[in-house]
Amino acid sequence: MAAERQEERTFRIGIFWVLSVLLVLLVVVPLVSYSWKTIATSRDYIEESLRERQLKTAIPAASHIENLMYAHQRHLEDLVGTFEVFANDTQFKVRFEDLLQRGILGRNLSDDTLLLTYQDQEGGQFTTPWKGITTAEQAQLTSLVLPLGRQAIEANAGRSSEVFFVRLAAQRGLSLPAMALALPLHSDNRPVAALTAIFLLQGVQDSLEEYSREFGMFVTDAHGNLLFTSDPVKQGKPMNLSDDPIVQRVLATGSFPTSAVNYNVTRTAGRKTETDLVTCAPINAYRWLLFSQVDREKYYAPIVALRRQSTWWIALSIVSALLVGLVLARQITRPLSDLTEVSRDLAHGNFHRRAEEKAKMEIGELARAFNAMADDIQEYIQKVEAAAQETQQLFMDSIRAIANALDAKDPYTRGHSERVSAYAMIVGREYGLDEHMMRVMEISSLLHDVGKIGIEDRILRKPGALTAEEFEVMKTHPPKGAAILGGIPQMRDIIPGIRHHHERWQGGGYPDGLKGEEIPIQARIIGVADAFDAMTTNRPYQKGMTFEKASARLNELTPAVYDTAVMEAFNRAYRSGAFLPHQQTVQAAKLA
Repeated sequence: MAAERQEERTFRIGIFWVLSVLLVLLVVVPLVSYSWKTIATSRDYIEESLRERQLKTAIPAASHIENLMYAHQRHLEDLVGTFEVFANDTQFKVRFEDLLQRGILGRNLSDDTLLLTYQDQEGGQFTTPWKGITTAEQAQLTSLVLPLGRQAIEANAGRSSEVFFVRLAAQRGLSLPAMALALPLHSDNRPVAALTAIFLLQGVQDSLEEYSREFGMFVTDAHGNLLFTSDPVKQGKPMNLSDDPIVQRVLATGSFPTSAVNYNVTRTAGRKTETDLVTCAPINAYRWLLFSQVDREKYYAPIVALRRQSTWWIALSIVSALLVGLVLARQITRPLSDLTEVSRDLAHGNFHRRAEEKAKMEIGELARAFNAMADDIQEYIQKVEAAAQETQQLFMDSIRAIANALDAKDPYTRGHSERVSAYAMIVGREYGLDEHMMRVMEISSLLHDVGKIGIEDRILRKPGALTAEEFEVMKTHPPKGAAILGGIPQMRDIIPGIRHHHERWQGGGYPDGLKGEEIPIQARIIGVADAFDAMTTNRPYQKGMTFEKASARLNELTPAVYDTAVMEAFNRAYRSGAFLPHQQTVQAAKLA
């Protein structure tokens, strides 16, 4: 009987919707089809016109930027040519110095040439800053250009930096784009010195604004880093746009475009969908990308309004006929809609909501059966969550037990792993790691010395400094730790922090000699936390430093050993007092 009632109800609702669909097809479609076809043709014309204007704007803008950059390069090349007039003179050094003393560098400075530096192979240097630069600003900028000059001499070729942003007091502290360029000076066709300049690229930024009157424009490098933009809010703010759909579309191809390309990018913000028309024009000489974008819907607004108006009048003519049917449909579908909403809530994890059971027909029975099922599911989920929480706690307790057992082999390292983990979590949180990486960090830091299980006790417990041979054995504990956990698939994210926490930022660490970004971020943070605890606790071969001295020592070793970004996070956390509770505990342990 219930099945018959279900079939009867389904048949009634089916007839209603069939009639409604037929009514729409017979009344609405013939009236709307022609107007929409006309509107679609107009939309295509507008889009084609926009595309054409974008290309005619983006390509000249890219060419103009390239010419502006070439002008800076030619400026430095002309200055190099002045020096190399004496390239074949046996007294070229004297000639070069004479030019410098006569102020040739100063005569080549301008509002967009902030700094000119001459440096030779022996390390001698002569720097002339723009008149508006302070002594502190000059020192900072000089430290940027000297390595570039050395590279130009060693490579016997020009070298340029990435675009960076400077704040100058003479420019009201605004963040302005700049770039360093170094060219070698020759004598007898061999490099003997280099000229390095820092050029202010505000002219490039201003030119971009001139071309962006109709379209939004911005320029990135081949890695998606923002260099110039017509958006005043983003100007002077370093940011990476590689995840932006507009930039990602080009970078995802894996190859640098050789000519301008057009494409569409659709974005969804809440219920609103926007489509940008994009033109990407390459600036080949510097491997930069110029993007021109415009919101297509802004130009479609009149057409959209026309379509809305025509649709409104068509809908108005049939709304009275459908009104009664819609009211009846609402009465029938309301209980099912409510049950559907409750089902969606249940699917999204809201196990507390229940369906109303007011209906007296089969829908009411369905609601009661559904609520009973929801009760069972909620109870089961609660049991699963409790078991998962208990398992997680047992896992972390086991990890801590292993770390404590390992630390207990040496009285001087008792509690070392717990403290390293605590320090690493403080720095990781300040660095901005997400929840998953913080969990990986916690386990990696607790087990960072697990490889010492494979190190002989005579070496671990040796009261004095290790011999070279013993230190080589001790250096095997990171790969041994990675090997111990390597057979556990669930530990694959944990292993990098264990294996690489003794690598050095500029290379020379162990076991793999990684450097820079090659070192996993959790390993860089654990390395800082491990060193900080080693410095601040008593060891057989040294007395523990104060937290303040240890912090200063870590900063001295940056960036040779430690990542500057990680140390900045460490310093912020230290200044905020995050280490204070641990400082008191360590101090008490020293006095015990």
